[in-house]
Amino acid sequence: MSNTDQERRAQLEALLAKLRPAVQADGGDLYLTSVDTDSGKVVVGLSGACSSCAISTTTVKLGVERILKASSLGLPASKEISTPRWTSRRA
Repeated sequence: MSNTDQERRAQLEALLAKLRPAVQADGGDLYLTSVDTDSGKVVVGLSGACSSCAISTTTVKLGVERILKASSLGLPASKEISTPRWTSRRA
């Protein structure tokens, strides 16, 4: 992982840390799964109550994705922020 990748990951982690309390308030959690700085693809995971919630896609699309794209991190506006199909609480 290059310095740029590590820096981008650290910036995303810091931004997600600001979003996590809202997700945790509903009994879930949000975490960064992967970042591809070349393509701009970001994958986040939802765990706890959020991993099986019917509106988890809405949480990611209208919440996390919107906020990450609006950030100053330079994510391409056309790139999708996605979640893995199955998530579990990370260790």
